[in-house]
Amino acid sequence: MGFLIAGHRGAMAHAPENTMRSFRLAAEVGADEIELDVHLSRDGELVVIHDETLDRTTDGSGRVADHDWADLAVLDAGHGERVPRLAEVLDAFPATGFQVEVKAPAATAGVLAALAERRDRPGAVVVTSFRADALTPALLPGRWWHVGLICARGDAGAVATASRLGVDRLYLPWDLAGTPAVEAFAAGGGLAFVGPCDDVDAVRRAIAGGFRGTTADDPAAVLALRDAVLAGT
Repeated sequence: MGFLIAGHRGAMAHAPENTMRSFRLAAEVGADEIELDVHLSRDGELVVIHDETLDRTTDGSGRVADHDWADLAVLDAGHGERVPRLAEVLDAFPATGFQVEVKAPAATAGVLAALAERRDRPGAVVVTSFRADALTPALLPGRWWHVGLICARGDAGAVATASRLGVDRLYLPWDLAGTPAVEAFAAGGGLAFVGPCDDVDAVRRAIAGGFRGTTADDPAAVLALRDAVLAGT
């Protein structure tokens, strides 16, 4: 598998986050996976946007959950980009791996249904969240997607939660890396990811520590760092 680089909200260092332009750029530079965020609109559409509200990333305002998709579809998400739906993104990149971060448990069922419709896609898909209750429905017997818990800084209890749930992946800040609980998770077959890895020393440390990847705002830059480390330079 190597050391995987996921584009954080696409390639958000160079394009409006969580937009098709950002995802295309991440794919073009060779990101191994693309990370994105999902909220539910008022009428039940899976909307790809990070915040609970529209104000920071679009020219709209208010909560995503208080708007129907027809209202969200016309918003400017930066440089003329629109807010996409999850189905559109998955269909536009059928061979790309995705980390689909569920922001609210209510969106989980829709995410799983969207993934199930595309079961034959060759790219790996990981359902992730900071919230264990959002991940529980994804831990179905016979599932073909992966499940990952995202851990906040200082939340050592999250690692124990991940092991108890039986998730496949852990996404860790550096302060939780290298703990006995993380080592036990990896020894049991789980994949642990760490970040940020924004310089060559961090990438070298992550690879030497047995971590399986990181998430990067600028995937092209971190891919170059990874290649330098693996080349021994």
